[in-house]
Amino acid sequence: MCLSCQVLDNPTALAATRVRANGSQENPQGRPWLSKLLVAAAHAAAHIKNTYLPAFYHRIKARQGAKQAMMAVGHVVFVICYHVLNCQVEYQELGGNYFDEHERPRLEKGRKSM
Repeated sequence: MCLSCQVLDNPTALAATRVRANGSQENPQGRPWLSKLLVAAAHAAAHIKNTYLPAFYHRIKARQGAKQAMMAVGHVVFVICYHVLNCQVEYQELGGNYFDEHERPRLEKGRKSM
């Protein structure tokens, strides 16, 4: 496993937010052209049926709104591209029901304890 794969497996390493000494957060702006490109790619990816990215988009949109969801999907697209190019691996689609299957054991465990 390459170093970038190890970093990608650690969700705290992906945080693009810097925390200041007083506890407030600063989001770096980055490259404006890259942001526009990723949001355009995210918009296209969010409207494909039965794949991971639209499921992720709708999940985030329900909690944080459409703009934040597009930026989050753009970030996921960027991470996927980086991982595929840097590690030279094929993209593995997780599927549209990924979150349903991923959360099922936790939900079933909660029902049993009731």
